[in-house]
Amino acid sequence: MLAERIGASVNTVRRMEEGSPGTALQHFARALQVFGSSTSWNSSWTVRTTQWALP
Repeated sequence: MLAERIGASVNTVRRMEEGSPGTALQHFARALQVFGSSTSWNSSWTVRTTQWALP
């Protein structure tokens, strides 16, 4: 069962399927990892840093 594989409750998986905005992003990321899609997903994200000058 997907809920067991991603470490979430069945209700959480139902909320994911319904598109509930209150569902934590970590559950979607874990589901991608379980389905084997995380490598392409991870490579599409870039981290940008901004240096702020203090007065």
